[in-house]
Amino acid sequence: MGVIGILEAVEFLINDGFRPARDVYLMFGFDEEIGGDEGALKIVDTLRDRGITFDFVLDEGGAIVENMVPGVDQPVGVVGISEKGSATAELSIEGSGGHSSVAERPHQHRQNCKRRC
Repeated sequence: MGVIGILEAVEFLINDGFRPARDVYLMFGFDEEIGGDEGALKIVDTLRDRGITFDFVLDEGGAIVENMVPGVDQPVGVVGISEKGSATAELSIEGSGGHSSVAERPHQHRQNCKRRC
C-alpha cells in the first residue's frame, strides 16, 4: 500500500468516527533509497527536538503471521528486508517514430516488441 492508500484509509477512519486511544503519527520520507538524510533523519531530529517518543513503531514490512517462529505463540510482524529490488533491461524497437495514439497499425509497437523480446 502506498502513501495515498494509507492516507485514504486514515481519512476513511476519521470520517467514520474512529478516534484512536493514543496519538498516531504518520511519517513519510522521500529519500530512503539514498540514505534518508533529508527525509527520515529530519523526521527523527524534529521528533527528538520536540521530546516525542514512541512505545511502538510500525514500519513497512511483511505480514502478521502466526505459528511461524518456533517457540513464539503470539502473532509476529514479519519485517520485509527485500521487498524492493531492481532489474535492468534493454529494449529496442524498429519502426517510425511518433506517438502511440497515431501508430501506423493498432498495437504495432507491441507486436514488434513481442517478436524481438
